[in-house]
Amino acid sequence: MKLPPINPSSDLGSPQNPLLAGMRIRQAVEADLREMEWEGSYKRYRRVYQEVFERTLEGHAVMWVVELPSFGLIGQAFVQFKMHDSSSANGTTRAYLHSFRVRPAMQSQGVGTALMNFIEADLVKRGFRELTLNVAEDNSGAIRLYQRLGYRVLKRIPGRWSYFDENGKLQHVAEPGFRLIKTLA
Repeated sequence: MKLPPINPSSDLGSPQNPLLAGMRIRQAVEADLREMEWEGSYKRYRRVYQEVFERTLEGHAVMWVVELPSFGLIGQAFVQFKMHDSSSANGTTRAYLHSFRVRPAMQSQGVGTALMNFIEADLVKRGFRELTLNVAEDNSGAIRLYQRLGYRVLKRIPGRWSYFDENGKLQHVAEPGFRLIKTLA
């Protein structure tokens, strides 16, 4: 199965962009969780963020943030080391990436590429050989990034999942898309 083609005119910029001087990738701390909501845009995922953070304390996941000193958090990504669905993450050789975001004003500046490269290198150090992720079929910017970084399609997915929002109400999501995989160097 093929992903939509890359539009060569929208290639990502260089991570040496002077606007990004001082950019730092680090593990998230609990105090970052509210800032990851990006002024309320992702408030609905508050409980999801808390659950993933708790998994980091148990050693089952890691939450990465990209910080720009003059601005604050400009990106994030969560990596699960082991999940119930071992085709996503099996705890030894395959990990699963989700909640990968770069603030819209910082997209196409090299932030996403830098974050993905950092995550992949970290996983290799931890002994993982594969990284999987899901991408919505209408997220053309992410598809271009993942294609450029060497991810390939495993299968088309219905993208059905559920979560409890900030008010404790169960929300159901349907985001048809693709399951991607990359063999790490």
